[in-house]
Amino acid sequence: LNLVTEISFFLQQELWYPEMEAFGKMVMEGNYLGNANSDAFMTMRIKTLLHNNQNEDALALLGSNCFPTYAKARDDLMNMWNTAVMGVAQQAKGAVPLTYVEQHQARVSHPIPDNIGCQYASEYCTNYW
Repeated sequence: LNLVTEISFFLQQELWYPEMEAFGKMVMEGNYLGNANSDAFMTMRIKTLLHNNQNEDALALLGSNCFPTYAKARDDLMNMWNTAVMGVAQQAKGAVPLTYVEQHQARVSHPIPDNIGCQYASEYCTNYW
């Protein structure tokens, strides 16, 4: 778990997306995490999905996981949520970029879920520890 977490942090810091994708597949196929949860690994997977414009999958991971180690630094998760929401809206619109109003409307129509938007996330993560 610790090695997967450290490698995940390193790859995210360096923005090595192809390596992030390959490492993510290797960890998932090898079941190196077992039943453990790693916020660093999960956010690496989400950032890889966002980079590959797989916004729906990113939203699914963001909305269904617990991120207890983020505590009050949850703005990173909220930014990823909004990026994915606007990505979905952009894909639906096509080649013409979203206007600022359309971006706002997309964010308002898909509010940040409590599991990532609340600084008191332990309420939602009762079986993490």
